[in-house]
Amino acid sequence: MAHLAVSDAATGNHRGVERFARGAAGLAGATAEPLRVWLEDWTLTSDDGGATWRLDAAADDLRLDLTLRAERPSSCRATPG
Repeated sequence: MAHLAVSDAATGNHRGVERFARGAAGLAGATAEPLRVWLEDWTLTSDDGGATWRLDAAADDLRLDLTLRAERPSSCRATPG
């Protein structure tokens, strides 16, 4: 399941779309190295150790193609548990 939502604070408009799919037919899934999570044609990827993340998702007239890049190393580290 994935949910894509975009809000415009200036106008108060909000758009949201949900998708559901199973991994059995390859319609949804995830890999760790390189990081890739997908649900049909929606994807979240990172191939450089988490310094850059890209989200690409579209439905009807709503599209989000977002790239996030770290400007400095993260001070938060996950600890093995």
